Amino acid sequence: MTVISRQSPRIFLLNADKLLQIKESRTSGDRLFDSAINQLSQIADKALKDGPFRVGERPQPDALLSPEGDKHDYFSLAPYWWPNPNTPDGLPYIRKDGERNPDTDKIPDAKNLNGMVNSVARLTLAYYFTGKEVYAKHAADLLRIWFLAENTRMNPNMAYAQVIMGMNDGYGKRHGIIEAHGFIYVVDSIGLLAESKDWNLKDQYEIQQWFSQYLEWLLTSDNGKDEAEASNNHATWYAAQAAAIALFLDKKEIVTRCLQRIQALIADQIKPDGQQPLETERRTQPWYYSTFNLNGLFHVAALAERVGIDLWNYRTADDRSIRKALDYLVPFVLNPSKWPYKKDISKNIGKDKNITVLLRQASVRYRDQQYLEIIQKSYQLDELDKLNMLIGWCVREAWD
Repeated sequence: MTVISRQSPRIFLLNADKLLQIKESRTSGDRLFDSAINQLSQIADKALKDGPFRVGERPQPDALLSPEGDKHDYFSLAPYWWPNPNTPDGLPYIRKDGERNPDTDKIPDAKNLNGMVNSVARLTLAYYFTGKEVYAKHAADLLRIWFLAENTRMNPNMAYAQVIMGMNDGYGKRHGIIEAHGFIYVVDSIGLLAESKDWNLKDQYEIQQWFSQYLEWLLTSDNGKDEAEASNNHATWYAAQAAAIALFLDKKEIVTRCLQRIQALIADQIKPDGQQPLETERRTQPWYYSTFNLNGLFHVAALAERVGIDLWNYRTADDRSIRKALDYLVPFVLNPSKWPYKKDISKNIGKDKNITVLLRQASVRYRDQQYLEIIQKSYQLDELDKLNMLIGWCVREAWD
């Protein structure tokens, strides 16, 4: 028989009390979540075959390395930058917004990072609900390979993420910290492993040390300072990263500082009618970037609650707010053809998963069923969609 801990897990985006409530209700014979958790187990079973994931698996010769030539440095190319057709060597690269350079796929660090984050999230959530150590063991192994093992660990920085070839020192000004936004899910995954015999105190101490070094780099490096002072989605996701990691490390003064910056960003990013001009003007995918940035703001609002700050209902003097930004998008979910940015190359305008997540969370957060009704009217949800909503975002917030 699985022993159920009566203590809520130490997590920050997911709602710890709600997860514990679901877990305990199942031991009392409540079958409400059985279907979803059975599906989660099936997904976790597949994730047992995932990995190993690590940085540094790059093509030969090692031309694509950080300037120090260290394969432990995370490395990626800026996705929208292409070789210059007007120079013999293709340098410096030129920007084509929204057009992804296929050469970026030759360097697998970004793909491996996303794979690690997603696999660990699925495994640890399945472990928490089922108690099956096989899930915890594989998740712990994936975490050790990425963060802790001497031969494979990533250096605790993103100094060489989204490199632009041919600029300045040959690597250009880098804005790739956003590629590590998955770390905000990793710290929750670590919390879900707390009861596992396959995750010990040494592992916990060492991964806390890794994130402490990474947070210091985020706060003090030129890359981190530039990202913090950005105005668009980069600044939003930077704040989400820094706040989640600071909560994980129990450095709440840093969390508060990040969130004060977000209040200023709401004023800069969102118009009184809810438009997000920094995500729409001169962009080829304004729908995608509008929902992507708002998703980041919702993440930050969830984290802000942990230090007693309400960003869900925060409004500027001229009525700018994250809810206004969502409400601006709602009519285009119902009628995508009315989206005013006709050159938008985004696929599935009004139908992407970002907006589904936002609407579901808003229905809970603002206690307003209209958001849920929009999903029901506008989407044919498959079982995986329902699962993600039910035991993913749906339980991140308290509900009646």
